[in-house]
Amino acid sequence: MKLVLAALALALSTAALPAQCSTLSITGSVNFGQTCTIAYNGSAAGALVLLGASENLGTTSFGTGPLAITLNIAQPRIILPMGTANASGDCSLTISLPASPSLPAGTPTPPSKVFHCQAVGISFPTFGGGLPTGGFPGSFTTCVSNVATLNVF
Repeated sequence: MKLVLAALALALSTAALPAQCSTLSITGSVNFGQTCTIAYNGSAAGALVLLGASENLGTTSFGTGPLAITLNIAQPRIILPMGTANASGDCSLTISLPASPSLPAGTPTPPSKVFHCQAVGISFPTFGGGLPTGGFPGSFTTCVSNVATLNVF
């Protein structure tokens, strides 16, 4: 049992600390008749890419110790999976809204908001015919992006 706990502790301690090693860019806005593209570049191929959005800048950490991921946005209001990074380490998301619907007179327009967004790519080791590449089992690496702003309405 002690050997299992020691191996688990070693595996968890090999996770790489977060590093800003990728770029997040946002073009357009989320508005009626508009198209918005969110692009994440610079991660490892096959990484799971998550996007966090908050109305405020700040610091938010998930996890503890070597498993912590720190973002430069306040407690995110939403975290969305963007997808999986392609062979070049890129992942993008496009949002298109139809033209403004005809609303009855007196209908209030949605309030506009600015969200601060940050993405993180999370890579897990792969297993071939021997030792895993990228670290011991249970380890992972992260690649955190810069903060970009998203205009909504």
